[in-house]
Amino acid sequence: MNPEYAIPGLYWLNYFGAPYINLMQRERLISAPAYEVFENDGGVLVALDETPLNWQDESYKARERQVIEHLGSQYFFNRNEPERKTIAPDFDSLKK
Repeated sequence: MNPEYAIPGLYWLNYFGAPYINLMQRERLISAPAYEVFENDGGVLVALDETPLNWQDESYKARERQVIEHLGSQYFFNRNEPERKTIAPDFDSLKK
C-alpha cells in the first residue's frame, strides 16, 4: 500500500498536516467524531481513544469507522477493496 495513493488506515493517534488539511478541509478534520481532536503547529491531531490498548474493543472499532466515514472513505485504503479508486494529496507538487 503506497501512502501516495491513500491513507493506509487510522490508528490510535493520527496527524494530518497541511496537504491533508487542504484536501479534506480543516473544519471536517476538527469536527471528526474522535475521542479527541487537537490543532497543533498547522496540523490536526486525531486521537481515536484514550489509550492505544483498546484497539480491539468494539467501541474503538466503531469510532474508527465513524471517523473514516466522516472524513471520507475515498481517502483511505480498504483491504477488502484493494483496487478501489482513492484520493490523495498531490505530493509531487510539494517537492518543487
